[in-house]
Amino acid sequence: MKVFISWSGALSNSLAESFRTWLPGALQSVKPYFTPSDIEKGSRWSSEISKELEASDVGILFITRENITSSWLIYEAGALSKRLEKSKVCPVIFGISPNDLPGPLRQFQATEFNKDDFHKLLKTINQSSSEIKLGDSVLDEVFEMWWPRLEQKLNSTLSANKVDNKLTPIRPDRDLLEEILELSRLNSRRISARSAIAPEAVSDLVNSIVRVHHEIQGITDPVAAMNELAKMKKPLDYLMMHMRNDQSTDSELMKKAISELRFEYVPPDEDDIPF
Repeated sequence: MKVFISWSGALSNSLAESFRTWLPGALQSVKPYFTPSDIEKGSRWSSEISKELEASDVGILFITRENITSSWLIYEAGALSKRLEKSKVCPVIFGISPNDLPGPLRQFQATEFNKDDFHKLLKTINQSSSEIKLGDSVLDEVFEMWWPRLEQKLNSTLSANKVDNKLTPIRPDRDLLEEILELSRLNSRRISARSAIAPEAVSDLVNSIVRVHHEIQGITDPVAAMNELAKMKKPLDYLMMHMRNDQSTDSELMKKAISELRFEYVPPDEDDIPF
């Protein structure tokens, strides 16, 4: 299977190169694709790189504080997401928080530089393979054996570049709070849209209730029937409340019809002669 490894900048390049040489040792069926220079990225983007993006089963993006807004990463993440499930596009972050990722990258589940997250990443790659997959127990053993080698290489690269993997967030609290507020507003609008009541449905219900109310007088036990009908008053009031802002003529007529119903049985006048 093919794994596309995306990077931008010197630090990201070194980290991605360490991972590229490590991955086929842990999963021998994997064939990583990795461009060795930024110049090659530019000159070969429209041909070889685009073909590799189309052929890849998993995409891994190495993101650092320096390349967090890199156009290459954004382009390659977008190209990968068009043909892969979100779970198969994996940003691997160093020295930043998942909250620091820009919008286009925040839709994917980020992998942080720790043993548990890299274990999950290896599982994702293994499960995505269309060839021979390792069983869970075998994969666990393989990871335990190979993880120390990768950890040592990545730590050495980070130390050489004086990168603290626990830096303070890039995005200020105000930005995060504003984003949370906007997401809450969007969610509220979605809920409101899902909760909307079709006026046609209300109209049908009201008309049926009114007809039954007028015709119920002649049945065997009209009092019991009227009591049952009265139980519908509460949901009807609820539906009318949802239509309180609807000023159309039909809505006003329905509201008036409901308000005039008393749900009381009025026995017929015995002196009434029906002919």
